[in-house]
Amino acid sequence: MRSERTNPDSRNFGLRSRDMGKAGLNALKEGMKSFQSIATIHDRWSVFSAWIKSEQGIKDMRDIEKAHLVAYAAHLNDHYERGEIAPSTAQNYLSAVNRVMEIARGDRQVRVDPVSEGGLPKRSGIATGDRSVSEAAHNAAMGQPPSALGLCWNYSVILVCGSRNRSSWMLLGH
Repeated sequence: MRSERTNPDSRNFGLRSRDMGKAGLNALKEGMKSFQSIATIHDRWSVFSAWIKSEQGIKDMRDIEKAHLVAYAAHLNDHYERGEIAPSTAQNYLSAVNRVMEIARGDRQVRVDPVSEGGLPKRSGIATGDRSVSEAAHNAAMGQPPSALGLCWNYSVILVCGSRNRSSWMLLGH
């Protein structure tokens, strides 16, 4: 809890790291119990922390304001409009940022509702097409080197080494 930290008013709200990505992970470990949820939200937080550092020049969580989250929502919406991510993905990424900021700050003052405030599209909940492949096609693809499948080296490394999902890779600018 924020009140139990040694110095909650220091850089990154006293979360024991000068790096926002790592501080976000520490916040999640402090405020959540599920390892899987922590890993998923941290993956999404890492994308945000890289974005806000490169696009807004912010390196300290204390400097993040609601306007920055609105700008991030616009960034996510751009990816959605280009067909790179689904509405649910955009909402999940912004919700992850909201959750980390809530734990880090100890309040809900810096948060943006993904749809009403962030302008992100609503989820339809309906699949737009059958994207499944036959078991034979899947097995054939798994036996091929990534280059034979038309994948670049970075994407194949992510597949093999374990990025949590393709959306993170896309949002990092690849």
